[in-house]
Amino acid sequence: KTTMDIAQRLYQNGHITYMRTDSVNLSDQAISSARSFIEKEFGNEYSLPHGRRYKTKQANAQEAHEAIRPTYIDKTPEKSGLDREELKLYKLIWERTVASQMAEAVIETTTYRFIPDLHKKEEWISKGEVIIFPGFMKLYIEGTDEEENEENRKLPLLKKGESITSHTL
Repeated sequence: KTTMDIAQRLYQNGHITYMRTDSVNLSDQAISSARSFIEKEFGNEYSLPHGRRYKTKQANAQEAHEAIRPTYIDKTPEKSGLDREELKLYKLIWERTVASQMAEAVIETTTYRFIPDLHKKEEWISKGEVIIFPGFMKLYIEGTDEEENEENRKLPLLKKGESITSHTL
């Protein structure tokens, strides 16, 4: 109820589009506006030439309305002038909208397999990831509220027994 009340205020005050929808579609205007913002703020390599369109997985989704999004992409959370509660919800909507139109992240995954005690024949596996290109993750990573200590995220140098694969998110 609290979230819907806040969303209603954001809508009534012109900060977001219609919020009583489960649509995932953005208008051509919103996609174009997001692309322009991304190119200006992050660079062309973060932009998608034609934007990204999503398909609804629900058969009964309300497709008559556009997805919930900021009314104006250029109105960043920092420029919104919103109070704490409204700002928190607006920031989530704004970041997810813009990130949805950014290039994919490229992540290198390293798997290191080793046997610490040859008598026990137990294989240990250590895995880690290195971000090669952050893509949308430069703006938004779902489920993270706090930044990690940079030192804790680095992989140790490996000499033997490593296998490296890359994948895109």
